[in-house]
Amino acid sequence: MAEHILLLEKHARKNGLKIKKVIFKIELKDDLFNTEYGKKLKAKGIYFAQVLTPILNKVHDDHYHIDFEELK
Repeated sequence: MAEHILLLEKHARKNGLKIKKVIFKIELKDDLFNTEYGKKLKAKGIYFAQVLTPILNKVHDDHYHIDFEELK
């Protein structure tokens, strides 16, 4: 997943976009960031939602959302 997000960011930038926000279950972020690519992802500084409502948190345990924005 971390590798996928890094690739999305790389290709988004080639097209005048960047990742604005990633929505993923809060309790799973540490496991993600502890992987080889997760460490690279964390170092990139891509924003991950810090707080989610209990319902949103629960439904994002098996998938994630990425919001993009135009580069400024």
